[in-house]
Amino acid sequence: MRLFSFIAIVCISVLIISNTSPVMGFNLSITNSKNHVANWTVMLYLDGDNDLENIIIEKVINNLELAGSDGNINIIAQFDALTYFKGVKRYYITYDTSNDIISDVVEFLDEKNMGDPDTLYDFVTWACENYPAEHYYLSLFDHGNGWRPPFLKDETNHDTLTLNELKNAMNDIKKRINKKIDVVSFDACLMGMLEVFYQIRDTVDVVVGSEDVIYGNGLPYHMILHELKKNPHMNSESLSKKIIDDYSYYYSHFPMAMGAFKLENLTKKVVEKTLDVFTSCLYENFSEFETEIREAIDHTRAYNVETYITHYKDLYDFAYEISNRIEDEKIKKNALELINEIKNCTIYEKENNKKDSHGISIYLPVSKKDYDVSYENLDLCKNTNWDVFVSKCLDRKKASKSIELKSILPRELIEKIVFLSKDNVL
Repeated sequence: MRLFSFIAIVCISVLIISNTSPVMGFNLSITNSKNHVANWTVMLYLDGDNDLENIIIEKVINNLELAGSDGNINIIAQFDALTYFKGVKRYYITYDTSNDIISDVVEFLDEKNMGDPDTLYDFVTWACENYPAEHYYLSLFDHGNGWRPPFLKDETNHDTLTLNELKNAMNDIKKRINKKIDVVSFDACLMGMLEVFYQIRDTVDVVVGSEDVIYGNGLPYHMILHELKKNPHMNSESLSKKIIDDYSYYYSHFPMAMGAFKLENLTKKVVEKTLDVFTSCLYENFSEFETEIREAIDHTRAYNVETYITHYKDLYDFAYEISNRIEDEKIKKNALELINEIKNCTIYEKENNKKDSHGISIYLPVSKKDYDVSYENLDLCKNTNWDVFVSKCLDRKKASKSIELKSILPRELIEKIVFLSKDNVL
């Protein structure tokens, strides 16, 4: 899901035609040398095989060009459109301030399914091998719906990328390039969830995601990459802070909640050390404190979108509400320990008009009809008792039938003009 303004899209065909147009299926000479190792290679996986293609054409790629590659920073983008051309273009992004796309198309491939893990694997490994760097930043641009589909929706191929497919693709990438991706950002709505982050815990160093929606133009890459070019020795933690600060500034008049986390710490200190103890304790004492637990859930910061109820709740705030409502020493102690470890694992978090947000949410439905049994296929459910606790809250004696959740809020109901004042800020 992505919210965007209804700005008139003009001259789209001109933008496409103005770009270098190699014959489909041919591999042009790679713009950069494989022998040159840059400080950073930035990889943009731009899924426009849906209703986001105009935004990518008019805004995203042009914002990338406002930064442009140099000897220290490679900016590489893979773009799949729905209607404006057939196939997939891979760009080496170069500096330009015009409204045209002037960057070299270094590969023009046949149609690819952007919801296929093999397509993600092929792009990332190709970029890493042809544009080697000391550090790699991957940003995934599309609609998002938290742990549920759709994410990286490809309308041509009627497919989306599941979290298990994302995990498998990232595992294969790590094996191929023999290292973790330094930074991954989810440029998609509602993806700042523990369930999402935990799926890629073994393959990514630092992750950035939004608990709330992501607005139409997505991350302000012109600002983020401008700063990275000024300081190409920036480390992963600093880059993740820059992503959040620039997003907050670019959309300063709109609500936001975003966090950056070191995945190794999040796995060891939150998932393996404190979450399971906390949830097991709640489960064991549920009958005694059911009223307090349900009140805590009701008062926890939620991330709903208009009439679409996600049942995504801020994990830190849930533990805080439990600690304030239940006087049992063991439960209070476990809640405070979970809060403390979330703090310790947080590189950076920021909210605007989303009070009690702390950068990471979790699925916490309150009735059987809202529960999707496919949730149990995620690693967090396989490796912890969180889903057992959720089942207790639902009084669910057996797995319910999986329901088809058709998110997302229709775009025609939303009109937020957020891009007029800061488009040229660097």
